[in-house]
Amino acid sequence: MKAVYTLQDLKHASTDPDNIFYREDKPARLAVLGDPIAHSKSPELHQPALDALALNCSYIRVHLTPEEFNEGVSLLQELGFIGCNCTVPHKERALAWTDQPSKFAQQLGVANTIHFADQTCYTTDPAGLESAVNEDLGLDFAGKNVLILGAGGGAGSAVAQHLLRKPLNHLFLYNRTPEKLDDLYQHIINLGDVDLTKLSLYGNDEYPNTQDIDLIINATSLGLREDQPSPFPESLLLSHHHVYDMTYGCKNALAQACEAKGAQYADGLSMLRHQGAEAFKLWFPGTDPLPMMGLK
Repeated sequence: MKAVYTLQDLKHASTDPDNIFYREDKPARLAVLGDPIAHSKSPELHQPALDALALNCSYIRVHLTPEEFNEGVSLLQELGFIGCNCTVPHKERALAWTDQPSKFAQQLGVANTIHFADQTCYTTDPAGLESAVNEDLGLDFAGKNVLILGAGGGAGSAVAQHLLRKPLNHLFLYNRTPEKLDDLYQHIINLGDVDLTKLSLYGNDEYPNTQDIDLIINATSLGLREDQPSPFPESLLLSHHHVYDMTYGCKNALAQACEAKGAQYADGLSMLRHQGAEAFKLWFPGTDPLPMMGLK
């Protein structure tokens, strides 16, 4: 099995010497799609549960560029895949790929899970984040002041809309380019059932008074590599902050800053587990994969 498959591998699956797409024992039937994708631990998450439940299939990584996404997903369907997860930068494309998105995914404008049998896509990230923050940081959202970094992107936008329905004290949305928040803000207004007095928008390196912040969520892609800068100025980070980083895979600049300041930090592995379990149950209804999943 390759560490990462490509569009060319899908196109030439019938001549693949590894034959993972057609073999009888654990053929590839699930995948995670992204650009980049080599860092993804989704196979290590899902495969133990697939094996424990005697579900005869393998879960693989597939690298697809934005230009390759639609063709790649269609090829997966032709190859008999059950479904796939979609990560950065494909969550909006996953939503657009199907004509039958779930109501929640359509409302949030992103999807991270495709189920080929019913031609439907879903988003399991917000529920996964909520469970992960509670598990790793011991927090629920009631009465909290929450800052989302990268709220103008697909993942950040989805989390923001989810949290607006929680009994927060206040939600602060930050995007380096504030214009990217405009569409989200208009969408929130159109929802019609949101208390806009509990929402504030920031950008251009202007932040709220961080003394008042309880929880900081990094929804940017900064954090996938150690050489990337932190998405949040270390000078504004305080020891009482709880920081949940939706990225994972290395001790990045944000994690190092939290350690230096004494702030409580958790990376996105727990979110991956919880959102992955929700996706698994969509593909295999009636299962309870979480206790059997890897990356514990």
